[in-house]
Amino acid sequence: MGKGEAMQQREGLESMERVLRVPTVLKAPHFFYRTKAPQFEREDIDAVVLAARSYVEEFGIGAAEIKTLGADKLEKALPGARKALSRLSACIQDGAMRIGMDAVLVCEWASPHIDHAFAGKAFWSFVLATGENPYIMQTMHTTVVGGFIEIVTSTRVLKEGDAFVFDPLTPHLAVPKYSSADQLLVMLQIELEDGSGEDRAKLMEVFPPLESDGDDGSMIGE
Repeated sequence: MGKGEAMQQREGLESMERVLRVPTVLKAPHFFYRTKAPQFEREDIDAVVLAARSYVEEFGIGAAEIKTLGADKLEKALPGARKALSRLSACIQDGAMRIGMDAVLVCEWASPHIDHAFAGKAFWSFVLATGENPYIMQTMHTTVVGGFIEIVTSTRVLKEGDAFVFDPLTPHLAVPKYSSADQLLVMLQIELEDGSGEDRAKLMEVFPPLESDGDDGSMIGE
């Protein structure tokens, strides 16, 4: 690879990644960490999960497709789901940091991708259901070192009841730990301001990382 070609490749890769620095307090190489989960009512979680499952049963879901379900779609699938979603969303008290509408995300797996439409935002997510097995979520940071592509990954094994924060402009994927007939991932997702270093610092004040959080790459084979 020539010097000019390597430079073009480096510039292309860097244009896909965030310039915001990852706070040094995080053990992960990316802005991706677990945080304390709120105490939700089981009835609200069950209602939203049932509505999401009902929607997928009616309309289907494609391979690697990620569906975003707002209150209207959930309510149509199951009357009463709108109120349940509203009560779940009320767990985020700091309204000044919220951007956009809260939603429920569903998928059976997601190939590596970047959510360019969410530039300047971070996601606070709560795992409502995973199907029979937990999910693996992995983020990737790609750079060019000495003309060679170098990939640094950070992995979390996510279970029902986990809450986490991450930067959607970091390349990421999500797959079930083990394939099964029931592997629908259902997550509450709330968009939060993450457009500056000050925003990121405030995010970590409002949603501090768990002390035990760390890269779980070694858990994949267990």
